[in-house]
Amino acid sequence: MRIWLIFAAIFGTPIFLKSVMQLLDGKTRVVGGLWVGLVVPPAMIFFGLLLPELGALLSLHERKQVVEMLHRELVAGPKPVVNLERNWRSILD
Repeated sequence: MRIWLIFAAIFGTPIFLKSVMQLLDGKTRVVGGLWVGLVVPPAMIFFGLLLPELGALLSLHERKQVVEMLHRELVAGPKPVVNLERNWRSILD
């Protein structure tokens, strides 16, 4: 998310400031609406801050199952040792 926030701040801040300056100046040189420059850059930063929190909130009830599954699958236990006795008789079998 850091990359997203850096991207949103680098590209969004100049667009937002330019839109605010045009709004205060009264001379709109943007075709298609000034509101896009006023709403989208802060929304991108808000989205970058809110998404990790929303993901943590939605996955809160699954934490126990994920930890149990990882413990079951990743913990190395003793493997049964098969004693293969080798002698002249076993070669003939």
